[in-house]
Amino acid sequence: MLTYLVRRVALMIPILLLVSILAFSLIHLVPGDPATVILGPEAPRETVERMRKDLGLDRPLPVQYAAWLSAAVRGNLGRSLVDRQPVAGLIIQRLPATLELAFLTFLFAMLVAVPVGVYTAARRGGAADMAGSVLALAGQSIPSFWLGIMLMMLFALKLKWLPTSGYVPFWQSPKQNLMVMILPALATGAREAAVISRYTRASLLEVLRADFVRTARAKGVAEWIVVMRHALRNALIPVITASGLQVAALIGGLVITETIFTIPGFGRLIVDAIFQRDIPVIQGCVLFAAFMVMAVNLAVDLIYSLVDPRITLAGERG
Repeated sequence: MLTYLVRRVALMIPILLLVSILAFSLIHLVPGDPATVILGPEAPRETVERMRKDLGLDRPLPVQYAAWLSAAVRGNLGRSLVDRQPVAGLIIQRLPATLELAFLTFLFAMLVAVPVGVYTAARRGGAADMAGSVLALAGQSIPSFWLGIMLMMLFALKLKWLPTSGYVPFWQSPKQNLMVMILPALATGAREAAVISRYTRASLLEVLRADFVRTARAKGVAEWIVVMRHALRNALIPVITASGLQVAALIGGLVITETIFTIPGFGRLIVDAIFQRDIPVIQGCVLFAAFMVMAVNLAVDLIYSLVDPRITLAGERG
């Protein structure tokens, strides 16, 4: 286990380096000058050039990247060009809202997807299976921003059960926090639940055709025991893979939901930085998002060995 972890962590280093190079290069390919964006298009040319010099934007691009990288390896992601705040501090400030929304989204998706996937697989070809398939396809097809607006109109504007938007930290008011996070979690979680339920159904159907399942049925074991105790655990590996990919995508993919419900999260930080041409913030956010994705993938690999002891990690002795 330790050898495997060391290898995976060591592999992250060149990947993060490549991500940082790509992010830096793509940022500078986008038209626009950060100093002009900050000062406005009507600012005098001399003022713009002076700000470019103060921000270090007048130096050659390789020199700018080398300076940023040398600071990043020491844990300093630089300062925002707009408000001069530390990039790491901005990420830490915005991350809790995104992590909470991602957790609630994933929790809702799993609570809905796994039971629906198991039930439709156990009732293959029946009315429940057809209804579950239609709902799953609809969940994947409906855009999350449209669903979020519809939920807001129904539960916030018409029924007045929930707030329309905003964000209250959990430590300030747990009740108000959950009230404002329900609709965003439902809007995003519907698609995640649809994807995971389809994976659960397909994987469970394949396992239910296995020889050991037919043997259990031939021995007279109750069908629900066959499904829940014998088949489901063996069908979880593809479900864990799909869930890990969904969680990794949520880290930086909640920007639309955060924008609709005015949640000050990590995704909105990236988008705001792109519009403002805030290069250090963009580079720091992209690098952090890449690290989070690799960390989630590593966690998924470790969960594999816990769910199925027959799976051994590379570097372990069989």
